[in-house]
Amino acid sequence: MNRKNRKEKEQNTDVSKQICVHKTQNTLLEFNSFLRMAEPKDFWHLHEDIASDYSRIRAVMVTTAKKAASAFMQI
Repeated sequence: MNRKNRKEKEQNTDVSKQICVHKTQNTLLEFNSFLRMAEPKDFWHLHEDIASDYSRIRAVMVTTAKKAASAFMQI
């Protein structure tokens, strides 16, 4: 890694959306947060859209096993 790339990496202040990861030899299961900020007047609400009937946490599963497919699920 050269000096410029190292400096850019140190200054990266992005927050990870990853909640947790479970990894085995053949699979990777990852939970990601896609929560949105609420309006300042409704700061106690977790989601931006109160009428939403689904969560903004997504599960992503990737497998390296033969004859298997990867999956994406929003819960």
